[in-house]
Amino acid sequence: MADSEYDYLSSLSDSESDGDFSMAGPDSDDGKPRGRKGKKTGDYIITNALQAPRATTYTAQSLFDQIVAGDIDLDPEYQRDVVWPEAKQIGLVDSIFRNFYIPPVIFAVNAYGDGSESKICIDGKQRLTSIYRFMLGLIYHRDRSTNEKYWFTAPKSEEFKKRRNILPEKYRRLFSNKQIVCVEYNGINDKDEREIFQRVQLGMALTPAEKLGVVKTPRADFIREIQSEFFQKEIEGLGSLDWDRSRGTDFRCLLTILWCTDRYKTSPANLSNIGSVPQFETFINDPNPVSQKLRDEVLLAFHILENMAVDSDLEISSPFRMATSDFAGIPGMSTKAKIKVSPVEFICMYLLVFVWKERASPREMARAIRDMRRSVRMEHDDIRTNTKVSKTMVTFIKSINPVKYQRTDDTDAEPASTQLKLAKSEPTAPTDTSSSSKRRRMDEDDPVIPGVAKPRTSTLAPRTANYGAASSTSPTSHSFSHTSLTAAITTATSSSPVPTQTPTPTRGKGGLASLRAMTKQQMRGKSGGTSSNGDEG
Repeated sequence: MADSEYDYLSSLSDSESDGDFSMAGPDSDDGKPRGRKGKKTGDYIITNALQAPRATTYTAQSLFDQIVAGDIDLDPEYQRDVVWPEAKQIGLVDSIFRNFYIPPVIFAVNAYGDGSESKICIDGKQRLTSIYRFMLGLIYHRDRSTNEKYWFTAPKSEEFKKRRNILPEKYRRLFSNKQIVCVEYNGINDKDEREIFQRVQLGMALTPAEKLGVVKTPRADFIREIQSEFFQKEIEGLGSLDWDRSRGTDFRCLLTILWCTDRYKTSPANLSNIGSVPQFETFINDPNPVSQKLRDEVLLAFHILENMAVDSDLEISSPFRMATSDFAGIPGMSTKAKIKVSPVEFICMYLLVFVWKERASPREMARAIRDMRRSVRMEHDDIRTNTKVSKTMVTFIKSINPVKYQRTDDTDAEPASTQLKLAKSEPTAPTDTSSSSKRRRMDEDDPVIPGVAKPRTSTLAPRTANYGAASSTSPTSHSFSHTSLTAAITTATSSSPVPTQTPTPTRGKGGLASLRAMTKQQMRGKSGGTSSNGDEG
């Protein structure tokens, strides 16, 4: 096979192509040198300089061992995902074997009092991941002359050993002892790490979403808290939904949500679409945190959305996992068994819950979500995060009339926020729940003004916020009886102009993490497992 077919195997950096990038850091003015003139004419002084880094080398084996031991952190908040395809990872291994130049790996080093230290990978994650995967036996080395594949190791199974060509011992030792050049910064802070990271991404440009994820402000920190609490696990809650979260997409979606909710609370008329990157950049770089009231409302809506997504009642949870059959009658629909949730759909499903949580029940909102996903596909062939698609969905959300989604036989008809408020108190006396069908309904002709009209009055006895008809025995139903969640509900749904004195959630054990605790506990359920609905289908 001609050498030209392997030209890509010896790439020299994490980057694949040149991209737009400004050398201006967060504290610089449009790329101008960060310095000042001295008192004497012509004197120039460099300011805000970092301490000079130290150049050193580590063997491939040493780097592998440190990754395995957890002494090297490959995933700080600002880092991108693993973006190199396997072919490029194999090319990096080939470059190391054949002594081609490999750019230095950049670390921030933290030293501890007991003499130990840990490293944070600022640049070089793709290279280190390639070395790690090769030495773990996940990728191979291809001989350029024979095209044979050789593996560094093989699983213990004899069957795998027979099917794999293992590198001769001398070449395994050779690779293990290869010296990888590293540059180490000591004593730098998180802000410096992020600026170094931004400045070295000169090839494969960061996506707009990845650039937003590098920012360090109170608003960015709040987004990361939501990201960690609601999307950390991929087998439960919102993490179980089938939507694209790669290369910072999830961070951008959450930022979009926060921007939209802030704009909507200021004035519903201000929200006509889901915004643009320049607007997000201005919003996230604002040094002021969002208000406590907005923070509580955002968390409340996420809890409602999460409960709907995993509810045992399929009428409530299935709109989050719609199949081709659910889009019957819409021309040009894919023949795939499952339709993936697009990022713009996820954003707008959340916005629908945020806007209508005090005027519609979870069941009614689920019916509206199903209609919204169908209607946007009837109008647009490609469901992408752009102005046209988002305007269609935002218009749908703001024009909803809850009466359309009410049914006379619904037994869980209170607004979602009311159900959570009822959950915080125990029933004091038996109540005939048949009266729920007699609840006050909105007149068909009443004007619909999202976020302005008063919540409907509940006639049901206090009970847990289980959305499905059979939710009292469901392992995925959620009680929401935790003190911190009660405080959040009180703050988020209060109509009194006088600030309440109820403690509101804060970061740490008493805040966002504690709001989530009862959800995790309830999801484990009485049967010790998750509902079959929690899986995609």
